[in-house]
Amino acid sequence: MLNGFKLELATANPFSTYEAGGRRILEKTWPASSRSLDDFITKGVLDGDAIKEKWFRKTNAHVFISHAHADENKALGLAGFLWEELGLLPFVDSLIWGDNRKLQRRIDEKYCWQDDSKKVFDYDKRNYSTSHVHMMLATSLTAAMDSCECLIFLDTPKSISIQDADAPDLGKVATESPWIYHELMTSSVLQRKPDGRRRQIRMAAESQVVVASDSADQPLRVGYRVPKKHLLPLSTGKLLECAGKGVQEFFALDWLYANAVLGDDEPFALLESILKEIQRKS
Repeated sequence: MLNGFKLELATANPFSTYEAGGRRILEKTWPASSRSLDDFITKGVLDGDAIKEKWFRKTNAHVFISHAHADENKALGLAGFLWEELGLLPFVDSLIWGDNRKLQRRIDEKYCWQDDSKKVFDYDKRNYSTSHVHMMLATSLTAAMDSCECLIFLDTPKSISIQDADAPDLGKVATESPWIYHELMTSSVLQRKPDGRRRQIRMAAESQVVVASDSADQPLRVGYRVPKKHLLPLSTGKLLECAGKGVQEFFALDWLYANAVLGDDEPFALLESILKEIQRKS
């Protein structure tokens, strides 16, 4: 991963006409298929590495799209736009979420019943199975982000939904999604790894604070104060402007890195040095 953006969207979906195209390219690149747990059992033990490789496929996409589950249509629309207009292969993380739920259910129905009647799941067995499925998912998401050059976070009312009372000037900066928290925290600490022609750079991690409901009369709600300072602001207008330039793939990403934030040259010092080095060698 080399860079990241936060794309603020309200309730409207500016990329709605690209949703079908986004779904097609994603299903073509990572097709859904039937998966049997029996293929991964050796001497009564599930092979976690084999399951992770089969269920949570590796990706070599250009852009990792992080989003709330409720914003899946927006993510698919953006995916279609990136592919059709900029030649950028997108990865929408909810593809993995769907497999996560299916895998969790299959493991639980095979191993986690309380007794032979198979009517009630055992609490401890379910905790154990969930911890392993979530670990597979978390490591797979990390690997997917690391293999993509760029992350785009859909910053919407459904992804960032809790008012932070300790920092009112920051507005709504907390999320109730553990996966969004994981993705943004991970993206803030991943080594900056350009695709072949780009040099490596590191970015420091940001601090984290967890807040939770303390009322026994209310349902459990857990919020995570997410880091966003490492993400460059990106607007729909800039994406459309980039499409109008006729640039594709890494040239499109280079244009976005250089033009997403006008008047702030510091985030692009790395890009400038890379381009100078390319010109020197050519």
